[in-house]
Amino acid sequence: MSWLFLFLAAAAEIVFVFEMKLSDGFTKIGHAVASLIIMSLGVFFLSIAIRRIPVATGYAVWTGLGIIGTVFLESWYFQEPFSLGRIACIALILTGVIGLKLL
Repeated sequence: MSWLFLFLAAAAEIVFVFEMKLSDGFTKIGHAVASLIIMSLGVFFLSIAIRRIPVATGYAVWTGLGIIGTVFLESWYFQEPFSLGRIACIALILTGVIGLKLL
């Protein structure tokens, strides 16, 4: 169950960053408020997850999945370039996340 909360926290992290971008430097109040609420929810889920998952592992997985999800969402929604270098970096992050899960 802890891993489910960790994945929910990572999903919230992705949405938080996306909403923060859409807030345009917190000038668009709706997106700014949504960003802060979702960020709080993500940290809450992370706090539940690290009750049973080592904190370093939980934090690394949370940020790693957040980075990967944000890169994919950015490429899709904002039409940012998706290069071979980005794919290689995502593969390295994913390898680290999987390694921490298995160890």
